[in-house]
Amino acid sequence: MPLIGAVWYVGLVPFEVFTNETASTSAKPTLSIHRNGVILLNKAAYGKLGKPSAVELLFDSTRQLVGLRPADQVLPHTKSVRPNARGSAYLVTAARFLGHYNINFEVARRWPAQMEDDVLFVDISGPPEV
Repeated sequence: MPLIGAVWYVGLVPFEVFTNETASTSAKPTLSIHRNGVILLNKAAYGKLGKPSAVELLFDSTRQLVGLRPADQVLPHTKSVRPNARGSAYLVTAARFLGHYNINFEVARRWPAQMEDDVLFVDISGPPEV
């Protein structure tokens, strides 16, 4: 089995060699809502927000949009943004927010995130990514 680049060939069948670099995070911004009531941003989404230390949580009940906007951490209603243990994503504690707006967080879900003005948002009425 000769190795060419990061691909092993078995006969004519190319197999990609899995490395830690292979499993890099998506360049596409995503926002996830997890079972413990945490909102998780991937690095791309966190970067789009401008890498804030705190955010405001926003909700548009008519269109079912969940949004985050960078905010000053000294404001009492803001939520801190902190890296996860591996530094591969960023967490915002949001169980009270999700519960207040009856946003289901019994099952973890992820959506592609969009940026408009200074708000990163997802449409939770649409299907989550698989």
